[in-house]
Amino acid sequence: MTLRPLPARLFRRRRREPGDIPRQPDTMLVAQFEDAYEVVPRGVALTDRLLVDASVLMLVSTAQRLVRVTVMLPSADPRTAIEVAANFRCRVLDPLVLLQQGGSDVRPLLEEYLLRYSRVRMTCLAMSLSDRFQWYRFQQQVVAMLIAYGEVVPVHVPGLTAVLADVVVSVRPVERPGLSVPPPPPGHAPPEPEEPDPVPLRGLSHTFQPDNYTWESR
Repeated sequence: MTLRPLPARLFRRRRREPGDIPRQPDTMLVAQFEDAYEVVPRGVALTDRLLVDASVLMLVSTAQRLVRVTVMLPSADPRTAIEVAANFRCRVLDPLVLLQQGGSDVRPLLEEYLLRYSRVRMTCLAMSLSDRFQWYRFQQQVVAMLIAYGEVVPVHVPGLTAVLADVVVSVRPVERPGLSVPPPPPGHAPPEPEEPDPVPLRGLSHTFQPDNYTWESR
């Protein structure tokens, strides 16, 4: 919330109006002064310098939140990308540290965390999406790799705790100027024991839709 500058008053102290001060449960109020931040205690007077001199007031949630981020990775098929959507359980521990690190939006930091795992990128590049059963196994593999990655390599964001909660893997078409190519349609089910060699997807109906499999880390 951007605050209007308060003009000086002759023989009177400057003060904010109650409506200028945002309040919500499970939040901390932080005042911004150019590039500096300070926590505003509850019950502070409307004439306090933290409110009078602040240019911006921010409400920072201290409750646990589920933050969803999505990254796109290339596959072996230039027409198709692999979309990895991950949910993180996040809680702010120190809003000043988080804001000073530029963490007003944690999504780019969480996206960078996912992209840092190069094995997933290499696995996606090797995925040709040529048959339905290979796609099913590929989804399981990527989800398992990322859940294990989240347990071994914790998310490091100063002032914030973030835990990888679940992952969804799907396919997306790669848009080209003037051309939109639909993705190959992976199948619905894992192979049965008596199933013959995988059947290529070429020629199958494009009404097939990819299944999303979500595993939750407990």
